[in-house]
Amino acid sequence: MRFFGTLTILFILSACSIMQSSAPQSETPSILKTQDSPDSDKDYSMVEFPTSMPNAYSPQSSDSTKIRSLFMLDSYNLNIMESYPIQISLDLSGSLPTPCHELRIEISQPDQQYQIQIEAYSVLDPEVMCAQVIKPIEITIPMGSFPSGHYSIWINGSLIGNFDS
Repeated sequence: MRFFGTLTILFILSACSIMQSSAPQSETPSILKTQDSPDSDKDYSMVEFPTSMPNAYSPQSSDSTKIRSLFMLDSYNLNIMESYPIQISLDLSGSLPTPCHELRIEISQPDQQYQIQIEAYSVLDPEVMCAQVIKPIEITIPMGSFPSGHYSIWINGSLIGNFDS
């Protein structure tokens, strides 16, 4: 009986080994491929990665008819996900002057000093009547990934953090 149990376990292990070795080997993801280096020591330092992610708080075309106002930033957290390439996101916590204000966040591309400028503000339709109470808000902004470098992130002119990509 013991011999049969050992034989069954060995059979299962060998079947798993055969299935794993016959599985197609995964290729390097296409975003990481370089075109000029066919050898195995590829240089990924020149690969361009998308730096912008969809931003639900981007300025809208209808904002030109609205009044621009403050976004009172209370706290922030720069999130650096350990992946390749690293992914960056930003948690913001603050307040809008009223529930009728809409948050807007403009994220610039990195400049030559690797500074990423973020402008956070609110807009309000002047024709709307609104209760005069502060509206707390907490959001996460996915920022994506960036080419190699040492970056700094600025919100409304204040440095909030650095990261290396």
